[in-house]
Amino acid sequence: MPPLPRRRSSSRWLVYLLRCADGSLYTGITNDLAKRLLAHAAGRASKYTRSRLPVALAASEPQKSKSAALKREMAIKRLPRAEKELLVAGPKPAPQPDSGSADYTIENGLLVFTATYHLKRGFCCGSGCRHCPYDPKHVAGNRSLTSNPSGANQCD
Repeated sequence: MPPLPRRRSSSRWLVYLLRCADGSLYTGITNDLAKRLLAHAAGRASKYTRSRLPVALAASEPQKSKSAALKREMAIKRLPRAEKELLVAGPKPAPQPDSGSADYTIENGLLVFTATYHLKRGFCCGSGCRHCPYDPKHVAGNRSLTSNPSGANQCD
């Protein structure tokens, strides 16, 4: 039996930099920035950022492949801090996740999930966002809606 062909991912890979609460910068790669930022915010993405919450997206760079993203990540990690700061403060604004999504907005560089996002998931993600339609709020896995979940969508 011949080997199965490798499935080619059509995902868009990114190298991203996060500004941690202590001012340090964290560099990583992803093909789903919104999902990865949520994991960082919940303390599930890396040991480094877990102890330095909250984190905010400082910059991101699209890459043509996972391999290119891994190489760029290592190149950035080898840079002195001053050069990383220049990347973050670059002349062009940092690319952001699609802010046209009904699931989240970008506010002051932070990913803010909407009540619509929570309702689609069917449970609270525990990220502490202000739009959580569940009661009690910010309890990961909670499925109990407030008395007026449609009213929660009005603040989106």
